[in-house]
Amino acid sequence: MGLSDERRIDLSAARADGWYERVVAGFSPLEKLANRLGDGLVALALAGGFRIATVQTDKLVGTVVDLRWWRESSPIETATDAQREPTGDPSSGPVTALRTAVLAALVGEAEPPASTVDHTSTPDALRSYIGPRTVLLAPLFGLSLNELRIAPDGDARVVVSHDGIEETVALKQLRRFLRQRVVEVLQADAGRGQVAIELTQADLARTALDEGRPEEAVARLVSWLAPLTVFHRTAEGQALDRATRARLARALGTLAEAFGRLRRVDERQEVLRLSLQYALDGDAAPMLYLSLASAMVDEGRHAEAIGPLRRALALGGEQSVVLPLLGLAYVRSGRATAALGCLRALRAMESSDPRLEALERELRAALGSAMESFEHWMAQGIVAERTATMPAFDRDGALAKSPHIDGGSARDEDTVVNRPAIDDESTTRVDTIAAVASGEEER
Repeated sequence: MGLSDERRIDLSAARADGWYERVVAGFSPLEKLANRLGDGLVALALAGGFRIATVQTDKLVGTVVDLRWWRESSPIETATDAQREPTGDPSSGPVTALRTAVLAALVGEAEPPASTVDHTSTPDALRSYIGPRTVLLAPLFGLSLNELRIAPDGDARVVVSHDGIEETVALKQLRRFLRQRVVEVLQADAGRGQVAIELTQADLARTALDEGRPEEAVARLVSWLAPLTVFHRTAEGQALDRATRARLARALGTLAEAFGRLRRVDERQEVLRLSLQYALDGDAAPMLYLSLASAMVDEGRHAEAIGPLRRALALGGEQSVVLPLLGLAYVRSGRATAALGCLRALRAMESSDPRLEALERELRAALGSAMESFEHWMAQGIVAERTATMPAFDRDGALAKSPHIDGGSARDEDTVVNRPAIDDESTTRVDTIAAVASGEEER
């Protein structure tokens, strides 16, 4: 399919260039508010639907000490919207509280999904498809939305212009760029050239996530990304003690989990990879490798997930947690024998993981009668089990080499199976099961 198959839709009637200037010009109190709080915070608050009602100032130093605001269900993008009576209960707090709320709205909350559009769609339908907040944020950062292009597979791209240059970017990349710019502006508006990493925010973010508020967790931690990405490459970053590394890694893991719940897949994996650079081989690493693998499995990248899962085991990850996902990753990437080893290990530890049933079902579909034969042989004691449940791992996550049972053909040392004891001459090798089940004579 070529570019000629794209639907191309003009966005001149849907874009919102100059909206902030118009709303401020039409409602004079907003201009005074912007003089006190800064244009950045006020503009972003309006885009997020925040109506700031009252401002309390310390008369001695002239700084804002308290605010009172309402959150509307839609952005405030016209003077009429700004003058409308607020509804619901107000919130109050210092400027930092408002910034956190605005971050949670603009960076944490996902744009609502919308049905497809074409050249006959109304401006409101086009805005809904692109995302109401995206439409309002773009002009704040000097972007003009010119054209929407939708491929036959549904992928959307937007033609944007800035500084006399026209570019075509994926819609999801545009949204991501705007979210990052929101973070940068609110940081600068706070008067900080660099972000202070307040570790207490990690605990608050974890609480918010556990209570079902992933957008708040993102708002509390997303500003860490840029400085931590640079900091870990510095001498100071390399010299961090083990405990601080673990705390930062777990905080980034919380942020990644929040991104996952918001279905922001690319950002989730990006943050997880950064978290692992801080974790190294420390206490936080096993669960972070497991999280990275889970993200890959969610995208159907089962073969890629095997490496992080084995690494999690090598670093001491809990087998009852890691093995169900490892087994599924193996069987879904065509390595049913390795998955069978995971199933045997989970049965031996009497795991109650709900994924165990799915693993067994998929294994039976993959192995057919060979699996029934194997289970029969195990029940009869024909196939001896190793003393250890799982093969040994080295520090790189690779399986340690083990001697062959006989002098015959080479074996796959990558395979996670319960290998027979090498001193039992009557032992039947696992890799002969399929041949016997299909009627071939065992040597």
